[in-house]
Amino acid sequence: MISYQLSDMVKLEKIKMEVIMMSTTFIGILGIVTMIIWIMVSTELSKSPKKKEEKENSRRKLIVLMSAGTLLTVPLVFSLIQNIQL
Repeated sequence: MISYQLSDMVKLEKIKMEVIMMSTTFIGILGIVTMIIWIMVSTELSKSPKKKEEKENSRRKLIVLMSAGTLLTVPLVFSLIQNIQL
């Protein structure tokens, strides 16, 4: 009976470790994607559109990129705050 309980505990610990590793991988990929988006925002801001149509398209593109960047940055911040050890 005791060995059965220990076996279950070992299995639960393995599952926990797999979830943590998957979570870490997901957060890493999310971080890379977020960085790419913010680099695209920076590149778009450094451009100087000359025509009115280009300005409007640039503005729309910036709104979309900044919205996506902000939405993807929020889970990264929460993950960082959760992982801070005091």
